[in-house]
Amino acid sequence: MPQAANPVDLGLPNERFPFPAYPNGWARVGLSEELPVGGVEAIRYFGRELVLFRTESGEAQVLDAYCRHLGAHLAHGGKVEGEGIRCPFHAWHWNSAGRCIDIPYAKKIPPKAQIRAWQTCERNGFIFIWYHGEGAPADEVVPELPEHNDPAWSPYFRLRWKIRGRGYDMGENTVDDVHFHYLHGAASLPKSDRGDILGSKSVRSKMKMQSPQGEVDATIENSSVPGMGIVHLSGICDTLIVITSAPIDGEYVDQMFSYKQRSGGDPKAERIGKAFLRDLEKQMNEDIVVFENKRYFVNPLLVEEDGQIGEYRRRSRKRYTGEFPTAKDAAEWDTHAGVHPRSISRPKEPGFSQREFEELASFLRSTFKARRVVREDDDASETVRLELLGREDALKHVIVFERDCLWRNEVSDLRGYLAKPIVKDRIRAGGTSVFEVPSAEIG
Repeated sequence: MPQAANPVDLGLPNERFPFPAYPNGWARVGLSEELPVGGVEAIRYFGRELVLFRTESGEAQVLDAYCRHLGAHLAHGGKVEGEGIRCPFHAWHWNSAGRCIDIPYAKKIPPKAQIRAWQTCERNGFIFIWYHGEGAPADEVVPELPEHNDPAWSPYFRLRWKIRGRGYDMGENTVDDVHFHYLHGAASLPKSDRGDILGSKSVRSKMKMQSPQGEVDATIENSSVPGMGIVHLSGICDTLIVITSAPIDGEYVDQMFSYKQRSGGDPKAERIGKAFLRDLEKQMNEDIVVFENKRYFVNPLLVEEDGQIGEYRRRSRKRYTGEFPTAKDAAEWDTHAGVHPRSISRPKEPGFSQREFEELASFLRSTFKARRVVREDDDASETVRLELLGREDALKHVIVFERDCLWRNEVSDLRGYLAKPIVKDRIRAGGTSVFEVPSAEIG
């Protein structure tokens, strides 16, 4: 029987974090300087194996890694040819849109010869891909940074970490001024001038910091733009930090800090700048110790001086497709340390949550090669209709459950039934005909 996708790869809520791992938006997956024309890289993000390559015209492209023919990994031996990549195994040629355009030994190309192509953007020396939990196209643009090609600023100096954590939790640092004093040793508690943290997208903090020249006044301005977190530091040495990240899977995040400093040709200022960067690296390493060993409280005990952590949470969750814990979940989650509320032994509560739908939809997309799964039901209906859509949202299959069937059974039971070969064959053979799930056969 086919196995369901690994929950770690799906980025579902787990015993540490009761929320999804994958934010909708642009995610950095490569660096321009490391991908020459014809270059090919194996990368892994969003729980998927991917291939990154640069075409002969210079465009960076990302596809799912496995050739749809016999499953060869395109990044291991694949060669860029024109605007696509040719598989090392049997020379199938895949273009940048993920469609096979040539099979040198075959008379015709199968109509289903298609692999996923990821929407790609290259800007400011970074290569980004677009992710959306429901497959929606990009609705925001990664901006150009004026410092990127400005000769008054140094080249990037980069630091990179693989962190056991999730971006939604780690992002609280941007509004947590107090930790700079107690964790990182800032000489004073910061004083912040805060606007709308996701409206104006800017938080400015003033604090005293240590430098090779002693204690100095420093200003830190955090802002958020599509694909990047931007930090401007002034007072010691004007510094730009571009923070980019991408979830590797549900357990790990690939985090990168790219630093630029305003270079005025003063050797003394450059020495101070380098010492400051070493201190920033130390701060990140201190943060990681906390990130990798903390646990998330749905209802943390906050005091007024903690700032906008609650507001950050409310606003940031809008970037995710999936279920976040409710007030009803909070008491269980916060009481049972490290145990996900849904893992606590208890009868299944009536209902079919968004998280359960997403888990079932992921299984259906993989099993029936669908691009999207759309749920249609309302409170007055006794059934739930799931439409499996293919390319250009063409209808492929329709599966209908009795509402009580979904309310009563765990997703694992639903998957187990739909994974039976005889059931899969009936759904596939039926095409767009409605397949009604017999409730009595589940479980």
